[in-house]
Amino acid sequence: MNDYERIKNDILWILKNYYFSQNINRVIAHIEPTFIGNRRKMVKENNYIEIYKGIIDEGNYDLLLIDESIINFSYCLNEEKKIVSFSVTYMPCLLIEDDKYEQISKYIRFDFSPQDHKLIEHTSCHMHVGLLNEDFRIPIQTLLYPIDIIYIILKYVYKEDSEFIGKIELISKDDILSQEEKNKLRLIIG
Repeated sequence: MNDYERIKNDILWILKNYYFSQNINRVIAHIEPTFIGNRRKMVKENNYIEIYKGIIDEGNYDLLLIDESIINFSYCLNEEKKIVSFSVTYMPCLLIEDDKYEQISKYIRFDFSPQDHKLIEHTSCHMHVGLLNEDFRIPIQTLLYPIDIIYIILKYVYKEDSEFIGKIELISKDDILSQEEKNKLRLIIG
């Protein structure tokens, strides 16, 4: 199965099963031949509220959670249906502006950007937590697909223990870190 089929199957599985989740309110599938998800602006501390409100107002999200937090996928694929890059974001709801700093500290972004790789400093696949320190990256040993990320967010952010979580199967994937990067701290998912 190529990357495109794997991502598409994950999205379709989520669409079919999300009602078993305690936290997913709505799923919208955006699937094109070389792009799956939503194209969006880069989120920063100073534009978080504007981007969040725009995404909600336009319905430009992939998953809307019950607390009005959103998850957006952006998977770019080449003609051979392989992942070229991805950025998946979890944006906590910002209904009350006084809550801004607490909420943006909960922001999570998963990136795969091999074109930006710098040994150890900027691994090809990594996770950002919060928006206040953009240079803080946690290396991830494998490519992440939608189901991996949904599992991480629902299980570890929302502490969900539902039939939906129980149905998710995480599949082992190939390593993408160099040996030197593997010798440092990293996350292994799946």
